[in-house]
Amino acid sequence: MSIHFADDILERITGKSITQEYAKSLLLGEFDFGRLTQLVECLLYTEMVTGSSPVAPTSFNRERYTMSDVLADSQTPQMPKVWLITGCSSGLGRHIMEAALEAGDSVIATARKLDSFEALKAQYPGHLHPMALDVTQTDQIETVLKAAWGLNQRIDVLVNNAGYGLIGALEEYSETEIRQNFETNLFGPIHLMRQVLPYMREQGFGHIINISAIAGFANELGFSIYGGAKFALEGVSEALHGEVKSLGIKVTIIEPGPFRTDFIGRSLVETETVLPQYEKTVGKFKQFLQSINGQQPGDPVKAARAIVNLTREAKPPLRLVLGKYAYTKFRQKITQLTRDLDAWEPVGLNTDF
Repeated sequence: MSIHFADDILERITGKSITQEYAKSLLLGEFDFGRLTQLVECLLYTEMVTGSSPVAPTSFNRERYTMSDVLADSQTPQMPKVWLITGCSSGLGRHIMEAALEAGDSVIATARKLDSFEALKAQYPGHLHPMALDVTQTDQIETVLKAAWGLNQRIDVLVNNAGYGLIGALEEYSETEIRQNFETNLFGPIHLMRQVLPYMREQGFGHIINISAIAGFANELGFSIYGGAKFALEGVSEALHGEVKSLGIKVTIIEPGPFRTDFIGRSLVETETVLPQYEKTVGKFKQFLQSINGQQPGDPVKAARAIVNLTREAKPPLRLVLGKYAYTKFRQKITQLTRDLDAWEPVGLNTDF
């Protein structure tokens, strides 16, 4: 892309005359090639849909002008997004896929088995691209990402959704059960994030959405391993959020409570070993889960639409808590943390030199 062309595009979007040297400094600095390319695409898309060019953002600041300002503050309609979502065969992943398609976006939908996508492929021709993926297999991740990039030369949103629950007392878990759960719920998402980041850095934007659970912030009895993996995923996400913010990449953790999906019936595994000593604790939580199965208060359709809408926001949150149950648990945890912090503040602060 030439500097002259960049200068013309910048002048059109801002309504101001910008010198070639200023355009060059933008290209070499914060306003990089990938972001400028996206801006050009937005301009072309706007003219195609509305027949007019976008107007300058009201918050335009010549000294601190970035691509995010344009996309967030201008009246440019956003281009359809390209999603890569794992675990789309059922559950919340399926609903997110459908909500994205309904919004006019394109979805690379991954699952271990692809026999459940034919009807939707016919309904959304050219927009739905199913691909087989086991997130525990790093070679498959690399293959899928290359294929996904090849479709549009763009990946706007990665949703790490694939996973499964594991319930039991910590003492009851086998080594194999622990490792398999962490491979799917933690290491799979980590590998996907690490391998998608070069693509997002090249294009200069992107949004990584990690589906956690309220157990990833306020854990439950019996979820020591499942919740532990989600806790770790949230810790990785927090650090990544700061690492990639200046690169135009956003990170959001989704913390749902119980939603009316097939998670309890299909995606929740019990330990092979069950010890009677934990019947009154872990056993009680198992009974609770079975009692609400099919009656969960959360609406997965509404949750999926909230997640899709989130990707249209200029400043999405690091965490999005979904459902009243999750909000209650989250606030209870904050209250407990604050109470403990205040109660032990004299001891904790007295340990510095």
